[in-house]
Order: sequence, then structure tokens, then C-alpha cells
Amino acid sequence: MNKDKIRMLLEEGRLKPRNIDKLLIRSILSSSEMAAKAAKSVILNDLTATMIFKEMYDAIRQLGEVKWLLQGYEPFGRGAHEISIELLMEDKDIAFMHLDRFRRLRNDANYQGRKIFLEQTKEILFFWEEHCKELLLKLKQENEP
Repeated sequence: MNKDKIRMLLEEGRLKPRNIDKLLIRSILSSSEMAAKAAKSVILNDLTATMIFKEMYDAIRQLGEVKWLLQGYEPFGRGAHEISIELLMEDKDIAFMHLDRFRRLRNDANYQGRKIFLEQTKEILFFWEEHCKELLLKLKQENEP
């Protein structure tokens, strides 16, 4: 993310400087990995689709949070999810452009009680397998001493 955008996020109080804490980063990466494993262990059906989607979204969002922490910042307050997802989309990888739609779906489920459908949940599960597992490993390597 460019310096002007970071300065704006700092001024808005949506981002705050933070010392790089390798133990915290390791903990968040572990939490992300466990959340994804737990969500994938649940049988996917109409009853569980929304819950699985939200858990997978959170696992992905945590990867964005780690990317910020590795740069010496912490997403903060309202919009922390949004800027964590935005940072993941920064590389302009076409696959990661889906993340903002995932964020909106998750928000609609959380705040408006909307249902997440099976196909949408299958999509986020596939996204994790195809893109996030690799990103998780990369972030783990970046955090090693």
C-alpha cells in the first residue's frame, strides 16, 4: 500500500503503528489455519453454509491482518476488516479481487441476517485451497526469525 494511503488510514484512526510481534503474528496465523480446518471439517449443507462461509472469511481476513502486522501496523476500529481485505487485494492478482465481494457477503450475513448459499460457500472454500493456503505458508516464512 502506498505511503499516502497509509498516512490517510493512520490519520483516520483505522490503522495504528505497532512493533512487529512475531509471537502475535504466529498466533494469528495459527488461528487462521485452525479456523479454516474447523470450517472445512463441518458437513456443508443449507444449514451450515452461512456459518462455514463466515468462518472461512475470518480465516482469510486474518491473513490480511498479518500482512499489516509484518509491515509494522495494526488495523484498528471500524473498517479494520475492510483494510485487511484491501491489503490482500493490493497485488492486483485477479483471484484476490473476489475478496471484497466475500467481505460484502459476510457483512450482509452478519448485519442483515442474509443467508449465504451453498455455491457461495463452495467458492470461498475453493479460494482458500487455491490461494490462501499458499499465502499462509508464505506469511509463516516471512515471520520466521
